[in-house]
Amino acid sequence: MSKIEISETISMSVLDNGVRVVTDRFPLMESVAMEVAVVAGASSETPATNGVSHFLEHVLFKDSEGYSSEARQQRIADAGGFMNGATTKDATFYQSAILREDTLTALDVMGDMLCAPAFKAEQIETERNVILQEGFCECRRCAHQEAFYEAAFPGQNLSLPTPGCEKNAKRFTRDDLIAYYREHYVGDNVILGVSGDVEHDRIVEAASKAFGSLPQSSATRRPTFDYVGGESIVSTRGDQSVIWFGLPMSPVITDEYLAEFAFCQAFGGGATARLFQELREKRGLVYECEASVRHDGRTPLMVATAIGDLDEGREIFQYAIEALVATAESLSDDELARAMRSEIASQRMDRDMASRRIDDAIYSLIYANRIEPPRAEWAQLLALDAASVRAAGLRLLSRKPTLAAIGPVRRLPSLGQFFEADRKAA
Repeated sequence: MSKIEISETISMSVLDNGVRVVTDRFPLMESVAMEVAVVAGASSETPATNGVSHFLEHVLFKDSEGYSSEARQQRIADAGGFMNGATTKDATFYQSAILREDTLTALDVMGDMLCAPAFKAEQIETERNVILQEGFCECRRCAHQEAFYEAAFPGQNLSLPTPGCEKNAKRFTRDDLIAYYREHYVGDNVILGVSGDVEHDRIVEAASKAFGSLPQSSATRRPTFDYVGGESIVSTRGDQSVIWFGLPMSPVITDEYLAEFAFCQAFGGGATARLFQELREKRGLVYECEASVRHDGRTPLMVATAIGDLDEGREIFQYAIEALVATAESLSDDELARAMRSEIASQRMDRDMASRRIDDAIYSLIYANRIEPPRAEWAQLLALDAASVRAAGLRLLSRKPTLAAIGPVRRLPSLGQFFEADRKAA
């Protein structure tokens, strides 16, 4: 198998069964961060199978052919490490932190856990009880994220709640879990990432033994979603108004996307961005607000969120849209340079943590199917000028938006406010 040298520290190889192995060498580190991503999450489910990714994540931490769950935990704990799992819209993650001399131990343990689960009936029932205690909301609209995605992608599975629903959790069978496992836990869907003071070739050799038993692929295709846009107004009796506002972005591997990403950071990416300055510093309407890029469903969106007082939802939205339009019209070179320096500094600081290094590499493979060398990406951001980023902002404003507003109906905003502000700007 060939090795791809992506940067001075990042290397990638593909095992014979399709498993991608990425390392980011971090010299002199005492610890190693290890993560396995299986590219199947809530977006791979249907209403009938919603929650199965999350349920399976729980069950895979139980007994396997090589270890009981207790023996596995003890072996990792004896080495001073720990393991964890997480399910998202697009992937399920299995993570371990370990001292560098025990890297191969963690790799062996994780490979056995994911490649040879026992699926014992009594342990499935134990995890069912644990999952039911996590809590669910039967109505998807009452969760902020699901309300937003329900409006952005109506009638599509991207709005399914990641933890699932109580009804499904109560009825999933052992056969359901095994069928989903066999469909999605295949080589082409698996990414192993390791960051620390490690040697790529040794990791690949060990990974071939630990993950080589996975079948190469299945006929399953990754789901695609069609952005529609719209609004979802959710009436609640809480003490806050919650606003989620989004605009669809260009595909990830395009120059247009890069400029739109820069616009998002300049508009709402930090304390000096116009969104934060307008809503919090100048008007005191919110405690927290930000704009970020989300890639759920491999469909990039610029999403601005704000949480404020119960009766001020309309005002929050009004001033947020005014800041958005103003950024697209008058972003200066100094503002852009400040935003890009802040973003690059944040990314550089993240690289002081092995776990963040490998997170970035894995997410790049999931959403862009490639890993961009960090320094090359930073150079591209610094090369942007304010005129091209303003044009990107106007391009975003020309697209159909999505609004999810949660709070008392009489004080919630509507998309009419956005279209009115956009017409004035035009």
